[in-house]
Amino acid sequence: MESLRKTILVVDDEEGIRKSLDMILKEHYRVFTTPSAEQALQLLQTNLKNVDVIFSDILMCQMTGIQFLENVKKFCPTAQVILITGYPTIDTTVAALRLGASDYILKPFTVDEILKATRRALERKRTYQKNQEKIQELSEAIQRNYDGTIRALISAINIRDQYTAGHSYRVSKLMARFAKFLKIDSEIAEKLEIIGYLHDIGKIGIAQEILNKKSGLTSEEYEEIKLYPFIGYKILQSVDLLKDVLDILLYHQERFDGQGYPAGLRGREIPLGARMLAIVDAYDAMTSQRVYQEKQSSELSFKELREQGKSQFDPDLVESFIRMMETKGDSPIPVLQREVSSL
Repeated sequence: MESLRKTILVVDDEEGIRKSLDMILKEHYRVFTTPSAEQALQLLQTNLKNVDVIFSDILMCQMTGIQFLENVKKFCPTAQVILITGYPTIDTTVAALRLGASDYILKPFTVDEILKATRRALERKRTYQKNQEKIQELSEAIQRNYDGTIRALISAINIRDQYTAGHSYRVSKLMARFAKFLKIDSEIAEKLEIIGYLHDIGKIGIAQEILNKKSGLTSEEYEEIKLYPFIGYKILQSVDLLKDVLDILLYHQERFDGQGYPAGLRGREIPLGARMLAIVDAYDAMTSQRVYQEKQSSELSFKELREQGKSQFDPDLVESFIRMMETKGDSPIPVLQREVSSL
């Protein structure tokens, strides 16, 4: 079996955790365990240069799991790291995502959770390796010709998903209009327009049958869909001119109530541009024909946006967006003016 050739490294200073993970995984994979991050890094530099998946505790004595993750990516950039913790926080979750963590598991865990997380991690590694050549070509092109590369990236979206093609264009134009309405600095507004065009670029790393599926997604398919903001973030990391707005792409699927992804940010922890993009993205989706739903009127879409205020969307931004679309005012509500002025 293919899984027998895969190598798993378990790093945890609790012997019980190491033994539990070894028992769960050894039937399917080649498993190594170590009690410290320092010993694990030595192994990764010598005997385990081709490790596939690493399970690491976040709270360890001399080196934290976050510090360990940062070092792992230097030696084994393709290794998928799954962090384990009994004390989750938003800060550690965001730090883990930024550094490329594959997954985040809470203690106490079950056998099924560990096996599913391992399979997801191996699938992500396969996807990562499959897309590396494409990403490398895109990155090199970005450095040679910024404008031409932006067009190439948009073309990649268009070829992959015809609905997304028109959607990205409309979202881009609405983002530009929304930024102007909010009186956002013109240089930042231009970048918001580009991010609007490219917010779905990560979907080139998602299986097309999932993107175009007419029926409901399985839990595994939904987990794969949730990867696309991070894939897009990684693709565009080398674009120097977009670095100050990449968090908008990464976090545009966060929810105002903290129930979104990838980091579970809440309220104004979510960047302003990401909160804008969430509204614009949803509005265009509701008012456009899609494979799994009929388009609806602007009036009904405005009603749904208001109903989702405080849960999915920033209610102040929703009201400003509707005010803009209905041309009932030439400026956002005061609380947003103060936030925009701080950009």
